[in-house]
Amino acid sequence: MKSEYNLPWFPFWVDPWNEDYLVRKLSREARLIFYDLLCLFWKYGGLLNNDDEELAFLLRVSVKEWQAAKVEVMAGGDRALVREVSAGKMLTNNLIATEYQDRSFKWVKKQFDGQQAALKRWGKNKKKSDS
Repeated sequence: MKSEYNLPWFPFWVDPWNEDYLVRKLSREARLIFYDLLCLFWKYGGLLNNDDEELAFLLRVSVKEWQAAKVEVMAGGDRALVREVSAGKMLTNNLIATEYQDRSFKWVKKQFDGQQAALKRWGKNKKKSDS
């Protein structure tokens, strides 16, 4: 389930964290769990299995604590902080999923550009007289 890209950090949006109504109305416990969820969404490419026992384990909380927080973070309909996708089998956060996709594309492009530059400078296409 771990992402194939090495993206060890994620952007954190301070204004939504401090000002978004859905974030502000979370209980302290749900807010802490939501932050850990954001980290897990980033680590696993924007999607997590919708499995209460697995998520409780990853979040280091009891299943009961996760289920209580899950009700809060999934409230809000289309604007919910965490939403079900893939017929309810997966959970996602739209902002993290979108940002992760953008960053992973940039990571792949950077790797490709680096390889092309190395080939251009040191590649096999050098003339024999250059050696």
